Amino acid sequence: MYDDLVRQLRRRAVNLKEKFSRNAELLSELMQAVDAIEELQEYNAALNDRILNLIWQIAELNKHYWIPMTERLPEDGLRCLVTRYDYVTETSFVDLLWFDNGNWWDRYFPGEYAVTHWMPLPEPQKEEP
Repeated sequence: MYDDLVRQLRRRAVNLKEKFSRNAELLSELMQAVDAIEELQEYNAALNDRILNLIWQIAELNKHYWIPMTERLPEDGLRCLVTRYDYVTETSFVDLLWFDNGNWWDRYFPGEYAVTHWMPLPEPQKEEP
């Protein structure tokens, strides 16, 4: 929408400059205004691209933060990195478990794991060709 408007404005300013050389100062200011509008459009487009890039980066980072169990549960069948509490040693540690049908599983058996936080696993390293 603005592109057409700016082109029309520039074309009219050039036509006026040719016809009315007496108003050269006014026409010069008009041309400067058109130039400024075009620069702002380019700047705005660059800012929009940067904002979209930052939104994508934030979304990617959020995939790798610990999610409290009180906030939400993982999807069924998801293998997760978890932080869990061990009541015997009274310590928290990181473990690798699967979540399925409302239960945490190690490789073979469901367990009473005191999981406090979880995160999806990152993508595995891709082999170089």
